[in-house]
Amino acid sequence: MMTVSVWVWAVSLFWLDIFITLEASVYFALVAFTTLGFGDILLPQEWRLLGGMAAANGLLMFGLLTAILVEILRDTRARQRKY
Repeated sequence: MMTVSVWVWAVSLFWLDIFITLEASVYFALVAFTTLGFGDILLPQEWRLLGGMAAANGLLMFGLLTAILVEILRDTRARQRKY
């Protein structure tokens, strides 16, 4: 789920011609999505808002993934207790 989300951001940034190479797009998307924010690759001024949106999306996805994993573990533990 996380990998797909990063790739969606990367392909979108590449498709919009924000970055010249797909590698730069993937790198920026991954850094923004995980909210590391290295700052070695920056978006052009007119696209800066996308960086914040990618970071916010990454935070929400990490929270969603955590909630899903906790629910799966809770359900698994409940089934183990039943047997």
